[in-house]
Amino acid sequence: MVILKVLDGIEKLEAKMADLYEWFRTIFKQDAEAAALFDRLNLDETAHVNLVKYYRRMVSKNMKHFGDISLDIESLKATLARVESICSGPLPSLEEAVKTAIDIEINAGELHAVAAIKSAASGITPLLRSLGAFDFKHYGVIEEFAAIRRFPFVSKPGLIPATQASSSASDRKTGEKLPEILPEILERIDYYYKWYKTMDYYKVLGVKYYATSSQIKHAFHTLAYEFHPDRYPHKEIQRKLHEIFSYMTAAYSTLMNPDKKREYDQTLNTRMRNV
Repeated sequence: MVILKVLDGIEKLEAKMADLYEWFRTIFKQDAEAAALFDRLNLDETAHVNLVKYYRRMVSKNMKHFGDISLDIESLKATLARVESICSGPLPSLEEAVKTAIDIEINAGELHAVAAIKSAASGITPLLRSLGAFDFKHYGVIEEFAAIRRFPFVSKPGLIPATQASSSASDRKTGEKLPEILPEILERIDYYYKWYKTMDYYKVLGVKYYATSSQIKHAFHTLAYEFHPDRYPHKEIQRKLHEIFSYMTAAYSTLMNPDKKREYDQTLNTRMRNV
């Protein structure tokens, strides 16, 4: 199967899953814990869309370096159609939404895992493994939420626990070589790590003080993809990124809340006048 066609299908699925979680977040915005759960899932899926787009550009420019891929495109289409039907269907209860999220993540995880096994020579195996690991990680996070809410769900056997899903340094075999990171990426991480504490919330997100909520959200999602700790299996880099990402998340949470933003702006203005 043509690799670009496969990547196109995967991108559409990740984008539609992001839409689904954004819809769930909106529906249950009065439930802080549920809204936070679906916001986190939406953020990850949005980052996945950007990651697939990156691979598509890379493949398009270097087709001769990428082999073909075998993927059950019908299963992918079926999962995509299901997500689309849910988004256009009636409003679910929280229990129904959580159960749906679990089922979708399981299906997507199995799809990515099988594709990764079949695509050893295609050059996109790291992408598929990463997406599959996140799907199973999401499954664990959602299951944990369901358990706290006492929803009557039963874990399916054979799935990767959430604590083992990400490719962190602790998951790797001794002596296994870690993937290289481009020098410009390391410089950017070091720059943010050195200076983020001196940046106000607008500067760290790279937006103006009059930015709209959609602009703030877009900026945060872009940065979250770049600085998400799970992207890099290097302990020292993950340590730095956890600090950076926590500060960016605090900035996003504050600026997206009108009351908190107003209070922060007043504090910021007072601080600037006293400089």
